Order: sequence, then structure tokens, then C-alpha cells
Amino acid sequence: MGYIEKKELIEKLKSDNSFSTKEIDTLDSLIEKDKIREDEAVLKEWAITKLEESGLRNKFLTFCETNGLFPQWVENAKKGID
Repeated sequence: MGYIEKKELIEKLKSDNSFSTKEIDTLDSLIEKDKIREDEAVLKEWAITKLEESGLRNKFLTFCETNGLFPQWVENAKKGID
């Protein structure tokens, strides 16, 4: 998988029920639409730093791994190179 539109990703986060409204707002600000692939959700360049600062990194990583999202980032995170 890996491909998901930003709007669909935000809806998935909301339906997961493990993220607060504030956390979803934070994640929404860290995700943008890919300029080449139209609506595909991508993490902004500095998103990982902000995820760590807000304490959301591991929670979002688990969510992505469970849902098959951002596979390259998940793989790099497991290797400790994110």
C-alpha cells in the first residue's frame, strides 16, 4: 500500500480513536499533498522532528505500520535512520 490521500488519512486518524483532536491537528499540519502525485499524503521535511517534539512519533509510527502507510519512513525508523 503506502499511497493514501491526505483527506483519507485524516479521516482514518479520526476513526482510529486513539488520537486526540489536538494530535490530529498536529499531524494534519505535518502532512502535505504531494505536488507531483496530486493528493497523495506526504510528510513534510521537518515532520519527524516535530513528531518527536510533540511526543507523537511512536504513536504515529505504530499507526502507519499497522495501516501500511509511509512504508519507507517506517522501515527507516525501524533501522534507526529516520
